[in-house]
Amino acid sequence: MIQPQTHLNVADNSGARELMCIRIIGASNRRYAHIGDVIVAVIKDAVPNMPLERSEVVRAVIVRTCKELKRDNGMIIRYDDNAAVVIDQEGNPKGTRVFGAIARELRQFNFTKIVSLAPEERSDVVLYEYCQEIESKLKNTIRNRKFQSTYFLLRNGFKIKVRSGKYENKSFSIPKKGSRGRIGSRKSIRKIPKGVIHIQASFNNTIVTVTDVRGRVVSWSSAGTCGFRGTRRGTPFAAQTAAANAIRAVVDQGMQRAEVMIKGPGLGRDAALRAIRRSGILLTFVRDVTPMPHNGCRPPKKRRV
Repeated sequence: MIQPQTHLNVADNSGARELMCIRIIGASNRRYAHIGDVIVAVIKDAVPNMPLERSEVVRAVIVRTCKELKRDNGMIIRYDDNAAVVIDQEGNPKGTRVFGAIARELRQFNFTKIVSLAPEERSDVVLYEYCQEIESKLKNTIRNRKFQSTYFLLRNGFKIKVRSGKYENKSFSIPKKGSRGRIGSRKSIRKIPKGVIHIQASFNNTIVTVTDVRGRVVSWSSAGTCGFRGTRRGTPFAAQTAAANAIRAVVDQGMQRAEVMIKGPGLGRDAALRAIRRSGILLTFVRDVTPMPHNGCRPPKKRRV
């Protein structure tokens, strides 16, 4: 149930990450909001360097709720999170993409643009017919018994749970729709046992990039993307935080050994290297690749003080 002080995830790329509901628009005698209702919310968390900033008051339409949604045909749909899409005064989304499953009830509230921005393989509109086919097969199996099912719309597809009958408390998962029009299994995560970690430390920022042995980027992070601003970006603590964020993703992919390439004269060189050592990855060697001039370019003229 969505009410004032409720926190919601943002299901678009407008720049906001988390919202807190302040007021429900058009609900003078209604306490809770449901899918399709417009609310006034404040941004609690936002992505740096984006148009929407923290503590900004915006309008948003609710697209997912953890509370069950019962349709006219008896189907019960429940999502795994509360989410909303930031909109303008005219009802158009401020972002260019919408993430996760979107209920088809939004069409009835004239939010067709939000439904069109949702990915088709995760959209409620596309998978609805497939769910009806599964339900009809279960009804034919359970003869002369009351049939009731709950549909869980997850971020990666549907999950049907039978609440009564022969298959009580049994779940049936429906994977994402493949690119060739068939239901395929989810793509497995690529295992990377060995990689290369590049540390670029300048006086103003520290960038950590993790690649495989062929040079393909696996993950990256910097002091700026971690939220540091101004002179704090060049501090050793900012470099340590950036290195930890970049390494966290590749450790889950099975990286055990790595080579380290350090470039630049910044203060975050040693701090980033210590953060990599603490992650548990075995370092085969550490190489300094800072470019050094051999009387090449003429240096700038010295200042006269």
